[in-house]
Amino acid sequence: MRPARLFWKILLTYAVPNILVAVTFLVVVSTWQRASALRQVGEQLVDTARVVATLYRRDLADRTDSERQQELRDLGKATGLRITIVAADGRVLGDSAEDFRRMVNHSDRPEIQQALADGLGKSVRYSSTLGVSMYYVAIPVNANVGAPVVVRVASELSAIHREIHGAWWLLWSLACATGLLAIGLTYAMVGRLIKPMGELTAATRVLAGGDYNQPIDVHRDDEIGQLGGALEHMRTDLLTRVRDLRESRQQLATVLGSMREGVLAIDARQRIMFANEASGELLNVGVTDITNRPIREVTRSREMHETAQRVLAQEDSFELEFEAPGAVRRRLMLRATRLPGDPCPGAVIVLHDVSEVRRLENLRQELVANVSHELKTPLSSIKAYSETLRLGAINDPDHNLKFLANIEEQADRLHQLIQDLLQLARVESGQQAFEITSVDVPDLVRVCVEQRMAEAAAKSIQLEIEASDDNLLALADEEGLYTIIENLISNAIRYTPENGEVRVSWRAEADRAVISVSDTGIGIAPKHQSRIFERFYRVDKARSRELGGTGLGLSIVKHLVQAFGGQVAVTSKLGEGTRFDVTLRRSDEP
Repeated sequence: MRPARLFWKILLTYAVPNILVAVTFLVVVSTWQRASALRQVGEQLVDTARVVATLYRRDLADRTDSERQQELRDLGKATGLRITIVAADGRVLGDSAEDFRRMVNHSDRPEIQQALADGLGKSVRYSSTLGVSMYYVAIPVNANVGAPVVVRVASELSAIHREIHGAWWLLWSLACATGLLAIGLTYAMVGRLIKPMGELTAATRVLAGGDYNQPIDVHRDDEIGQLGGALEHMRTDLLTRVRDLRESRQQLATVLGSMREGVLAIDARQRIMFANEASGELLNVGVTDITNRPIREVTRSREMHETAQRVLAQEDSFELEFEAPGAVRRRLMLRATRLPGDPCPGAVIVLHDVSEVRRLENLRQELVANVSHELKTPLSSIKAYSETLRLGAINDPDHNLKFLANIEEQADRLHQLIQDLLQLARVESGQQAFEITSVDVPDLVRVCVEQRMAEAAAKSIQLEIEASDDNLLALADEEGLYTIIENLISNAIRYTPENGEVRVSWRAEADRAVISVSDTGIGIAPKHQSRIFERFYRVDKARSRELGGTGLGLSIVKHLVQAFGGQVAVTSKLGEGTRFDVTLRRSDEP
């Protein structure tokens, strides 16, 4: 008697993979065959289209409509293909199969659009004119006279489909025959394999009934014989319970090992009984190194030692946050809980890494403090001037306009600060959409320089462009790149004293475009150069506020450059000047 369920499970285990492999093979072969056939047709159509394009440039472009139409009909009959001449605006100038005067505009055809854009267009679709599926290939042609046209060559796919379907039926027939033969052989082999399982089934039922005196004897030298020997030794409930306990422990270890939190179990002597992988990472030690060792030997953290002592001495749970020692500094949240029992058998300690959470909290607090401080200065000035005007200065013709001008200046400064904050927030959040295109670097630099020329002239600063190449394209968002260059030039003018110089240049380095802004200003000390791209960081706070800077310009520059996949670097020497280099990906196509 065959155990039906096991028999079918084993049969399906062998049969299903074979069937899946056969089906997968058929799908792959069929797909490859279809792709190969279409590729051959596409290559033939491309060659034909190029021949027709040559013929058009040499002869057809100068023919009349009737002559061109007759020539296309003759070509279509000779090649068995449909040939169409389409103007750049979509008008059909000739067709080998239909009267081109009654054909609709073809500007919306995908192969025409792709040919005009990329130089070669391909499309497989249904032809509403002929009522059949067609393979289209189109290439643009620059005629001797007039606007460019597109030569389109097409072939019906019905013959190819019939050939592919015929091959599919043959392959599927062979696969079905092979599959049936494999299933039959599998059925016979599984039957021989399952036969001795009936004896084991009867023996295990006797064991389940409580009779442990009947021996299990299976005379086989394979895995089934080994199973019979294993069942011979499983006569007691104790072995079954030990096996169940072992499986439960393995499951628990798998669950704890997949946790990101560190979990440690210690006994009453503070020796580590269990530790998952996360705990070893958080404590900067290996898991195999800490098992069966006292917790004081594993970590030098005083908080860990004191918490272990307190939780073993009392019945409460404890929570605390501390700095974990080691090469990698982490801020850990610890929670310790006693294990039930009297006396206490031990405790469980859970560690959670809150370093990133605390870092973000500190950044938020620092940002709030900086923003509050930056907003306070212009608001205080506006309030002071307003109160002065209200208390009578508004009637003082010698000072009222000056006070109003100061209020307007502080309002503009406040507005600029808010605009910079909003732009920086959009860039950092990744929500601002950039249109990465090929940007003409020389043209954009000249625009930025021209707009800052008056500001430089007011300080008697010589603002110049050092042009090495007028043909340099960079991959970036044009508006974003304008913001980068404008901020760097504005900073250079702001921190360069009178009669100084500011130079803007660009150059190509392999596959990179480099834009440089240099000045002869006050320079930046080395200790400040690594932090100048931080928000609100100023080398000289009093001087920066006096000059009107918000402290966000370089931070915006850094985030925009990174958003474009580039880098920004600074080279400076105190008292001699500063140079900023913006490196972006170079583009070869306008």
